[in-house]
Amino acid sequence: MQSSRSRREPAEQLAQAPVRLFRALRPLTFLTYAVNVLLLIWHLYPRRREFSHIHARTDYSAAVAAPAARLFGLQLLWDCRGDAIAEVEERLPAGVPYLACWCACDCGELRGYTKIAGQFCNTALFVTDELHRLHRDLVGNKPVEVVPCAAHEDLFFFDSDLRIETRSRLGYSEGEMVYIYSGSLGEYQCFNETVAHFAAYYQADPSSRLLVLTPAVEEARRALKDLPPSSYTVRSCTLEEVNAYLNAADVGFLLRKPIRTNHVASPTKFAEYGLSGLVVLTSDAVPWAHRIAIEAGNLAPIVDGLPGHAKLDRPKIASRFRALVGRETFVNCFRRLYVPEATMVDD
Repeated sequence: MQSSRSRREPAEQLAQAPVRLFRALRPLTFLTYAVNVLLLIWHLYPRRREFSHIHARTDYSAAVAAPAARLFGLQLLWDCRGDAIAEVEERLPAGVPYLACWCACDCGELRGYTKIAGQFCNTALFVTDELHRLHRDLVGNKPVEVVPCAAHEDLFFFDSDLRIETRSRLGYSEGEMVYIYSGSLGEYQCFNETVAHFAAYYQADPSSRLLVLTPAVEEARRALKDLPPSSYTVRSCTLEEVNAYLNAADVGFLLRKPIRTNHVASPTKFAEYGLSGLVVLTSDAVPWAHRIAIEAGNLAPIVDGLPGHAKLDRPKIASRFRALVGRETFVNCFRRLYVPEATMVDD
């Protein structure tokens, strides 16, 4: 709750609307689910006539909101962000019977929430076509839009002067190839694999440099300790500062494992890389990102352990990505779901 309170004011500024918080129970069992349904109904009841829609992000939120939406005659939009069942199953260590039993129960509960979300929603959002296909039978012929994790065009863009200025500040020379990693160090982000790949690149070309942007600065430095200190830089920065570092780099790392969770994923990092005109080093473990990178022309595939890429026209790549993953591209998708009968107009 304290974490939510700290993010309330920025959320209100971003949404340009009031944000209200209330305490609920941690989603552990169907009993806590029932309690959370009642809590939502209790808090929504006095203001039920002020709203026409409930936009519920994730399967669980949509399942909690479903009874309230039906009770008060509101439209429920299920904003599905990923394969929740795969996310639980793929975290389970192999050969642990107790955890396997817990996982089976937990996934059974998650399947229930997903079915409720699909059955009772009026419209749905999915981040990729792969995720939509996974849940197609649940939503049937209901209005659906596929909206990937986009990035804000005002925050992410390519600027040649910004690139020169930032590279100078970081001490990079013109001939140095700068690889960048941006994000947390969660296992699914494959940071250790990223370090291993860069180590191979550095061995082949000692002028290669790695720039790491992460809140876990000390943990990142420990993972990089076997590399020469001059070969890498680790920074922690605000969202508004990320674009300058992306402009300074040449190639963005986006490594993922070929698992079910990633098969339906749409990483926001990929959109940020693309809007800054970066070459992206990735594979088809994330089909959506791989497909878009091929379409935009900025894919740096891994070939024999080394990146195959060429110098690109970064302003052109950034422009292509504005049309592919810029937020403005998807405004009409939301209009179609919120006001299906409205006439679509281009802004």
